[in-house]
Amino acid sequence: MRRMVGRLRTIFAPIGATALLTVLAFLAGCGKPADEGTGAASATSADQATAPSSATTAHTAASTAPAEPASTSELVPITHARWQEKLRTYAPDIVVVDFWATWCIPCIERFPKMIAMAERYRDRGVHFVSMCMEDRDDHPAVAGAERFLAEKRSPLDDFLLDEPLLDGFKNFGLLSVPAVYVYDRSGTLHTRLTADDPRNQFNESDVESAIEELLSQ
Repeated sequence: MRRMVGRLRTIFAPIGATALLTVLAFLAGCGKPADEGTGAASATSADQATAPSSATTAHTAASTAPAEPASTSELVPITHARWQEKLRTYAPDIVVVDFWATWCIPCIERFPKMIAMAERYRDRGVHFVSMCMEDRDDHPAVAGAERFLAEKRSPLDDFLLDEPLLDGFKNFGLLSVPAVYVYDRSGTLHTRLTADDPRNQFNESDVESAIEELLSQ
């Protein structure tokens, strides 16, 4: 994988990191969450959706949000290093991080379910966070993500990756989105649900299972 990324860096150098990330996301896949399925620690949908190939596709995925909502929800820029510091401030809560982007249709479809889950667990010591993996330099995309959050009335702590996309994905150990990380009360990563394995899939019940396991400890 490292060798492939190196080759792609060379090929897409004139275009920039965003184009390269698009190719990597296509290769890894942007898995669509299934309605049913067995629990898995790393998964994607069998009916797999591809990552964006253009700006048009990117913003079409967020079409569930109105074109011009009355207000926006501000994304807070954060680097991976700063996130490690922020994570400690949530202790002793369990922390659930939803990695998403407007170009990822499964992410957009799941987001309202994550909000509902956050509200169910709000009084049980579980803190939900959204980590937007848009290109920070793509200002229209970031603005679109903020409009989407406003339309959904997100009660989560909403962050924006504040570093080059390739670095951010690498630092968080991600190949693609959607992905959900569940941290225990000490801030240690307990469950990693990703779209890396096309033979398996994860859905909301897997997130809830991870949370319930930690709550029972």
